[in-house]
Amino acid sequence: MDPRYYGARRHPQARDIDRVRDELELGLCRLALAEGMPILGICRGAQVLGVALGGKLVQSIEAEIADALPHAGVRGQGAVRHWVTLALGSRLREIMGAERIRVNSSHRQSNGPLGPSARRVAWSADEVIEGIEHTGTGLVVGVQWHPERMWRRAPRQRRLLAAFVEAARDHAGRRQ
Repeated sequence: MDPRYYGARRHPQARDIDRVRDELELGLCRLALAEGMPILGICRGAQVLGVALGGKLVQSIEAEIADALPHAGVRGQGAVRHWVTLALGSRLREIMGAERIRVNSSHRQSNGPLGPSARRVAWSADEVIEGIEHTGTGLVVGVQWHPERMWRRAPRQRRLLAAFVEAARDHAGRRQ
């Protein structure tokens, strides 16, 4: 995302910025938040959610976080995998039914300082934020990993996808 959306200068290692996409996705996310819609932000979607909630991004994990774990694999070699700790009392931990889970990782950026209506609910051993939630009610969650790529081999990931589908159905039912 263009760092201008969160009041920062562009890091030299930040790349592939698409302002049209940024505008569209931030606008949609803010509209969904205003309407009280359930949100499941995956990878970039977690970052868009974080910025929409008033936060900032780490533009280059590798350059900005000392002793960072690998969070992005090399093209053609598949995703990196690592463990993530889930915050006690978080919706995400409740859904996943575990304190720690193994996730795939293919991101070079992450959420950084969060806005006042977001909280960190998942992190890796190097303290990179891997999951956030809105502090209000409803299911508004962002995760850096790709549960949609893991649900066959890691059935626990189905829980997150199913929780989002259920929340979306409930929301649609209330609007009718």
